Amino acid sequence: MLTNERTLLSVVVELKTANRLWERFLLALEEMLNSFELSLSVIGRELEQMKEVQFARNTNRSVLGSMNDFVFLIRDQMQIDPGASLHKINWMLSTVPCGPLEMRSPEEETRRICLELNRNVNVGE
Repeated sequence: MLTNERTLLSVVVELKTANRLWERFLLALEEMLNSFELSLSVIGRELEQMKEVQFARNTNRSVLGSMNDFVFLIRDQMQIDPGASLHKINWMLSTVPCGPLEMRSPEEETRRICLELNRNVNVGE
């Protein structure tokens, strides 16, 4: 599970081989952003900015707490629906109200930030 610190948007991907993790993550993220009905230009801009990435251990206790909550939700979902797809799990996680986001969901926060950044880019062009 990879989690954005600012929006708490979490994407669960299979870890078959570590060398393809980022590729699978980007595909799953693109699918999630498309399901949020963001414009293709916003999605493209977000994916473009993720071409260079650095992995690090998370030390933000609030994010770690949210990630732990998400793990419990995933376990519950898998008991209810053992055949649940990763997309279904990712979608479920994106709709959970989160205390650190003032009870907004990661989807709502992601949409808000993406649209805000898109407005700022359009103003600067």
